[in-house]
Amino acid sequence: FTSTRDIVIKMTAITSKPPDSEKKREKEKKEKNVAPSKIVVRRLPPSMTEEEFLDQVSPIPDHDYIRFVKADYSLGQDVFCRAYINFVNQEDIFIFQEKFDGYVFVDTKGNEYIAIVEFAPNQKVGMQKDGKRKDPKINSIELDPEYMKFLEILEKGPEGTGNTVETTLEEIEHKERESKAGRGPENQLTPLLQFLKEKKDEKIKKREEMKDLRKKKEDERKKAREEERQKRRELKEKEIREKEKRDKERLEKRNEKIEGDIKSRQAEKKKERKEKDADKASKDEDASKESDDSKDQELDKSDKDSDKKEPEKKDKKEVEREKRLAREEKEKERFRKREEERLKQRERKKEMLEKKKEKEKERREQEKEERKL
Repeated sequence: FTSTRDIVIKMTAITSKPPDSEKKREKEKKEKNVAPSKIVVRRLPPSMTEEEFLDQVSPIPDHDYIRFVKADYSLGQDVFCRAYINFVNQEDIFIFQEKFDGYVFVDTKGNEYIAIVEFAPNQKVGMQKDGKRKDPKINSIELDPEYMKFLEILEKGPEGTGNTVETTLEEIEHKERESKAGRGPENQLTPLLQFLKEKKDEKIKKREEMKDLRKKKEDERKKAREEERQKRRELKEKEIREKEKRDKERLEKRNEKIEGDIKSRQAEKKKERKEKDADKASKDEDASKESDDSKDQELDKSDKDSDKKEPEKKDKKEVEREKRLAREEKEKERFRKREEERLKQRERKKEMLEKKKEKEKERREQEKEERKL
């Protein structure tokens, strides 16, 4: 059983310890009550370094924290460096501000930058480490047991092999002879090296076989393509020949039709002339029988006038007929010329195809010769 005295002591101990939240609040109050001592120097040249800044600002009053921040070029026009300093004495803050607030810093290119000195928005100061943790093994090599053994071996000197000078010389000469004869350790192959060499040879053989297969496949493809091209050319030549035959037949038929039409027209015109002449002769006979002797003179005059008019009419018809015949002949000549030009073009195309075939044959022969070589 615990006594009442022990219980009272424990209760007083528990109540006397303040919680962690209260400690934090007390620290915050103390920090708020403390006057600010950390300042910021803004709008420094972007090309400035920490050493240049310290050279221009020194001597700096007593301080326990300093940090130089380089310029961030991603900000564009607002690219500046800045420096944070935490002074020990507050009087030094105002002296530093009066000296460097509005101070003109000049960079290497001669550009001027007016600095601004103000209190830092965050008055907390980070802990600066003097350096990395020291290695405990520094300057302890003399106590290392392995190093001590090494020193002992050096003092004793190298151990001799027991061979004389003559035996060593004979061994060296023997090794040289074997190396010249190709029996040295350099030329000897171990089973591992032999296995690797065989693997390499197998890979080389496989590559050569694959290359040969690829070449054969390419040759077969080329042959198939050439055969297809030849078939297409033969088909085109056949089509061209058939078209030429058809065109010739059409031309012959047209010429025959034109000649037949001309002959039929000429025969019809001859028939019409004969009929007209027979009609005129019958009319003249009827008029001569009905007329009287008193009117013979008048008829003679009218006959003379009609005889003059008839040759004029005949002359006009003949001229028109000659013109028609000349036009038909011109049309025939034009048609024949066109056909001749078409035939000439086809002959030229044939010659071009023949030349191409000859060139392709020469190229194939050259390729075959190159492959043989």
